[in-house]
Amino acid sequence: MLLLTNGSVRLLFIAQALYWSCSLIGITLTSLIGIDLAPVPELATLPLALLLLGNLACVHPLAMIMQRYGRRTGLFLGAVSGVLGGAVVAGGVYQAEFSLVCLGTLLIGGYQASAMYYRYAALEAVRDDQKGRAAALVVGGGVLAALIAPEIASHTRNMVAIPFTGSYLALAGLAALASLMLVM
Repeated sequence: MLLLTNGSVRLLFIAQALYWSCSLIGITLTSLIGIDLAPVPELATLPLALLLLGNLACVHPLAMIMQRYGRRTGLFLGAVSGVLGGAVVAGGVYQAEFSLVCLGTLLIGGYQASAMYYRYAALEAVRDDQKGRAAALVVGGGVLAALIAPEIASHTRNMVAIPFTGSYLALAGLAALASLMLVM
């Protein structure tokens, strides 16, 4: 019932589903792209490692931004990082440029860092007796993502002449939708 009655929890649930859709697409395809584009096989997992590094590098700055300007600003900036990252990776895949793929995944890591704050934002939007349910609902957005992300990746895989470029454009589009929702 809380999902239906509390607009903030509903918004964060949807934002979480969008984020996890991006994450599932990104994590799955980044390894495949790395194998295909890495100049040497040993670097195939570098883009995935950079995604994690981007996450770690952005956690503290995002926390400082949220503390100073509010959660909405930090969550919005993180989602914009996902938009930019998805677009840069799509460009890198399209141009077969491994360094662009690496840069884009680093930016997607910033989106990942911001999305980890969604559940905390939900805690601030409800009464004390609803906090556990609100956090669980927001985290539950990942279940919705598990249902839609494979379909999105599958339908967008060949959307552009170079395979998987469309999937990363879809990732950027999902992050853009999240950023628009978070700024409202």
